[in-house]
Amino acid sequence: VWVWGREGSMADARADGFEAAPSREAFFAKSDVVSLHVRLNAETRGLVTADLVDALPHGSLVIWATRAGVCDTAAVRRRVLGDEIALAADVFDVEPVPLDDPLLGRANVVHTPHNAGRTRHANRQWALLITAPFRPMP
Repeated sequence: VWVWGREGSMADARADGFEAAPSREAFFAKSDVVSLHVRLNAETRGLVTADLVDALPHGSLVIWATRAGVCDTAAVRRRVLGDEIALAADVFDVEPVPLDDPLLGRANVVHTPHNAGRTRHANRQWALLITAPFRPMP
């Protein structure tokens, strides 16, 4: 497993035995599977540029488990629709995904509802959080 990320996270990855890619560009140019897991904020918006998407080897799989704004979505769509890369996504640039979206029904696309964090534990924690203001005080 080859990883790329911020320097602090890379130190942790190296400590866990993963090999760090020398650069973001090298990571995208040599990866068969790219899984994206960053928050969308001012620093990460557009982090994955069209040049990086275009550098992905033919047949690569992009796992899109982050907000769509992190990637150049037009470049991802172009490569997927050209049957150059595959996509597994629970997020899209337009949500809900329109029923006539050309990504739907393709052999090289797996899409899931945007509910990756919906576990029994997460649901319980969410319920506790939103009901906290209404609980009796001791």
